[in-house]
Amino acid sequence: KWGVASTITVRLGSSAGATAPDCGSRRANRLKCRSSAPATAHSNARRSSASSRTSAALASPDVSSVVMAFDSPGGTVAGLFDAMRSLRAAKAASGKRMVAHTAAGCYSAAYGLASTCDEVVVSDSAGVGSIGVIACLISRAKELDAEGIEVAVVASGTEKTDGHPALPISVGARKRLTERVMSLAGMFSAEVTAGRPALTAASITALDAGVRYGRDAVGAGLADRVASLADLVASLKPPPAPKTQPRPPFAARSAAPASGCLITIMSA
Repeated sequence: KWGVASTITVRLGSSAGATAPDCGSRRANRLKCRSSAPATAHSNARRSSASSRTSAALASPDVSSVVMAFDSPGGTVAGLFDAMRSLRAAKAASGKRMVAHTAAGCYSAAYGLASTCDEVVVSDSAGVGSIGVIACLISRAKELDAEGIEVAVVASGTEKTDGHPALPISVGARKRLTERVMSLAGMFSAEVTAGRPALTAASITALDAGVRYGRDAVGAGLADRVASLADLVASLKPPPAPKTQPRPPFAARSAAPASGCLITIMSA
């Protein structure tokens, strides 16, 4: 009987696109693939865990297909592209079917992982997309000055102070961060199109890092069809053996058919 061989839950962190994990930290210009909520310090390690566990499921002779169930706003850029390439390579090497599903949301870095699958399936109210990068610079220089606090920042180079909250945001710092964000956004777009040829760089640019829901996501090329997770799992079941065949003795019976593996990827 076909069934889920194992359910693996991987929590990626509470971030959503490629944004600044901590907009109030010393280095407020770290980049994320998500929206603007803080990311956990372990999001990269958790992404690696999702990639390694999915690869292990694909390599297992007991698994015929893998479903990755997402509920995540995304995470940091660091390690994302390597994880996407690793998943595509593992899927190609196994020759097995890999399907992404979300009943809630699969955005930015999470969508990057989903794009490595053969198919992206959404529930009718679920959202996908946010293919982009976001970062921020925060300055508390005026606040410190109003409180009468003097801070001397000593650095070996001008760019070393980019993003330091005790200093005003310079034109150069803003320019350098903008260039970095746009460079990473281009790389992100290229990795997504490598997994989903139906999406082009132009169509991703036209989305303007937006999200789409249900059937609109299918129309935008971000998803392939609308279905519940239960219906998706049921559609992956192998056809039952004909009832007319005589049941062989126990010793002569073949091994049970390979089953599926459900990997749940959630935000913390």
